[in-house]
Amino acid sequence: ASRELAVDTTPPTAPRVTAEPVGPTREARPSFGFEGEPGASFRCAIDGSPLVACDGGSFAPTLALPDGPHIFYVGQTDAVGNVGPEVEFEFRVDTTPPPAPRIIAGPFGTTGETRPTFPFEGETGAAFRCAIDAGTPVACDGGSFTPAAPLADGAHTFRVAQTDRAGNPGPEATREFTVRAATEGTGPTGPSGPTGDATPPETAIK
Repeated sequence: ASRELAVDTTPPTAPRVTAEPVGPTREARPSFGFEGEPGASFRCAIDGSPLVACDGGSFAPTLALPDGPHIFYVGQTDAVGNVGPEVEFEFRVDTTPPPAPRIIAGPFGTTGETRPTFPFEGETGAAFRCAIDAGTPVACDGGSFTPAAPLADGAHTFRVAQTDRAGNPGPEATREFTVRAATEGTGPTGPSGPTGDATPPETAIK
């Protein structure tokens, strides 16, 4: 009688992480996907917590993680019990909304500009959305915003908000201003040089 058997004392390689947060994440319990040898069993951990069984190809922390840097660990044991090394994946949790952007220029009060420009700044890598009055906010990345169409005379409000790299939306910054187009002139004028007229006439600028 005979029986064939195979001896395997070679540890498996580290698993391959197939799904993970891209950049900072606003998810306090992010999900991870991974794969390894057929028939292997897996063990996972976050930071310094004990390794736990995580068969099924995915893992998410049981408890919400605090904001800051973290490390995901996953290792595999092959079908005959050889324990392989763990792979590490570093990530950052960020659930804190950014502050309102800072409007650094633009009209403040009354302006004759019907399409005024508003420069602004915020967090590095943030996405910005701008609007005038109750209009629908539109993407305005690039650090400044100019209305697409001339504004009517009257009071207006410029609005800008940012969403950080993790996807957290922040509050709006606003600036109120008034458009008054110069249709009636900006004031009287007279001679621009010496004149022999002791009482020169004043003419309104048109």
